[in-house]
Amino acid sequence: MGPDIILKTDKKIYFHYDFVFISVTPARRTVREKLKGTTLYALVHRDNNPVITIGRRPSFPLAYNKKTKSWECKWPVPWNAPDGQYHVSLNIQLVKNFNISECSFSIARRKPEEIPNGMCIVTMENMNPLATMRMKGPGGESGDWKKLLEWVSFSGANTFWYIAGQTSAYLKPMKKDFPWNEDNLGMIGKMAEKCRERKLKFGVWIAIYLTFGPREFAAEYAYAWDYDIEKGGLFQSRGISIADQKRITDVVNLLKKLNNIDGIDYIGLDYIRNVKGGLELVDEFTEEMGIELPAEYKSSMENRMKWLGRTVYRRKKEDMAIIDMWNWYRARKAAHILKRIKEESLITKPLWAFTLSWEKGWQHGQDVVMMNDAGMDFSAVMMYECDREQFNNLIKDWHSYVNKDEVQLVVGNQFDWILHQRTLDPAGPEEYHDRLITSMDRIYSNGKTSGIFIHDMSRILWGRKGPYPSMEWLVSGGAAFTRQKQIWDMLPVKAEITSEESISSGKTFTAKVVLKRVNKKKVQNIKVSILEMEGIKILSPAEKILETMTAEENVEFLLQAVSPPEARGKRCMLVARVVWEGESSDSEFIFKYINVDENDKQ
Repeated sequence: MGPDIILKTDKKIYFHYDFVFISVTPARRTVREKLKGTTLYALVHRDNNPVITIGRRPSFPLAYNKKTKSWECKWPVPWNAPDGQYHVSLNIQLVKNFNISECSFSIARRKPEEIPNGMCIVTMENMNPLATMRMKGPGGESGDWKKLLEWVSFSGANTFWYIAGQTSAYLKPMKKDFPWNEDNLGMIGKMAEKCRERKLKFGVWIAIYLTFGPREFAAEYAYAWDYDIEKGGLFQSRGISIADQKRITDVVNLLKKLNNIDGIDYIGLDYIRNVKGGLELVDEFTEEMGIELPAEYKSSMENRMKWLGRTVYRRKKEDMAIIDMWNWYRARKAAHILKRIKEESLITKPLWAFTLSWEKGWQHGQDVVMMNDAGMDFSAVMMYECDREQFNNLIKDWHSYVNKDEVQLVVGNQFDWILHQRTLDPAGPEEYHDRLITSMDRIYSNGKTSGIFIHDMSRILWGRKGPYPSMEWLVSGGAAFTRQKQIWDMLPVKAEITSEESISSGKTFTAKVVLKRVNKKKVQNIKVSILEMEGIKILSPAEKILETMTAEENVEFLLQAVSPPEARGKRCMLVARVVWEGESSDSEFIFKYINVDENDKQ
């Protein structure tokens, strides 16, 4: 005789953005009659241990469905649930005498396209027309947009990412059928060609749910609703609602064009989330997650949105379970949007997405594990817009959440002195560098990241640099690239720079650069250049050339320089750059900040 109660799920294998649909079906009418009027609860176990899922819920009530004559519930897959088999059971005494069928399912994760180790990425997030762009290169010479790629190569990067898609209109409306800034689309192929000439991998990305300029110029979109916690009122945010279907169609149309351009190696998505708010999703959210609203908020859509806004933004202890459900629901929705975009645009390149770092992205409705399952190959995690204490907490959160086998991450930091709290000691670029290094070393619970990105060249050239010149910021990022390559044994030589920790203002001092061979890769024509950074005067020859180095050889160079008469925060930057030819021609940066005592001038 078969089971009295058939306990089953709708699938055998689930991803992290899925609901597990659980059903309880009596095999006979007599069993159904005995179960009527009872409340059945479904529990999930792994290795005989109960699984607490989204909203801190250990069990789920099953609701009777008259049409299917079954009891049913939806169990959300927990954040980054471990791969493997899970078992479903019922927890009421009434069913203990019934024969219940065994029920199990598996949670899996999609295997992404593998990215190479040692990705060193420079980004450019600027929509100014390339055709008329003028800038100086790292050597000071003026030129057109191609000088941008000179900066990229000089930094030691092997990859360049450029923003190719943005809905930005300031003077006139955009085309309704193609609402994208077209100033530079015709130049993308040329940029890809120039990147190939420099042996740079090339990626392009588009901004999805954020528009720039007057809203009426963007297109006919539905914008997200947000809530002002202080004023207690609703307002429409800057971001397009992730429920807007036209926006997905517009994104797909642009991605199809980009995917067909020769020479593009990677395609990326930014703002694939609620930019702000998203309260217009309240009805779908409460229905999907099985939330019963307080009676006083049910009367109108406005009241329901206000309830959600208050709940999310006041962040009271008693609301944290609902906030967890809200974050999971939005992350699931974003993952489904990414999946649809990838499938409909027929993307054949490796796909990345920019991810905000707060609460592992959850606070903004993003989850890198869900996105991986949906089709993202790797995530560019933005480790910025925080002070140092917040940054350290972000690192702890991520470190305890993911490991290297679960999702591919590259980490980045933004060139911006103000976002580094205007620090002078450590120097702004020094703090920038340290956050990059800490991110690549510590974001995983095991292992190092396969890549880093420095964001972005328009900020390093024209942004909020504070008292530091562009070159100091670039060197700090370039030195992080050096560290990334060293992790993956990509550099045949390693340079170190030493000097006194403190020097007197305006006086001559001595420093030493040491070159070491660290592997047996062929290397020749090694050039060590001491960069004359702002305020420092180099007295000895600023360049040394070696034809070759043996595997065991160490080479030392002494140099003399004059410290600056004044220094920002009483610190100055000493820099060496090493380039070579061989199996893999490359470069590396090393730098050291020195304390300058201005009380003891010559």
